[in-house]
Amino acid sequence: MRSVAILAFLSTLIGAVGAVDRPRFEPSARVKLHLVKTTGEVMVGHEDKRKILLKWGRYHNAEQYELCHNCDNIDEVTGEVDGDIDEEKIISIGTGRQFECGGDPCLVYPDAPLGYNKFHLRVLIGDKWSKWSKHKNYHVDEPGALEHREL
Repeated sequence: MRSVAILAFLSTLIGAVGAVDRPRFEPSARVKLHLVKTTGEVMVGHEDKRKILLKWGRYHNAEQYELCHNCDNIDEVTGEVDGDIDEEKIISIGTGRQFECGGDPCLVYPDAPLGYNKFHLRVLIGDKWSKWSKHKNYHVDEPGALEHREL
């Protein structure tokens, strides 16, 4: 009887090691204007566009991250995709210094449309992708810090 309990425990442990937890996506977010570096003026033709900077906590052993921008077919409860995701909505983010802001993983997303922008995150650890995180909504408007808003 004891060996059955040990075997059940080991099976559970092995299954847990192979799985990648669904990420807790709690980013800080800021909005910036598209400015000409030399003059500081808003770029002509970009008056209605903003850059959104998302920064989140690092995941141990992460090899890559993906953000899904305005994806409506990710189940909020399970993190599973219902159907297909349009590839142009997925933004790949590597690891390393070129993908960091202040030492944390980040994305500077240019041309974010004004209004609500929704993001989900997933992480690649080893050869396994996590499920998608719960979404975060940000109302992109004027420059400054953003807070997640439920709709």
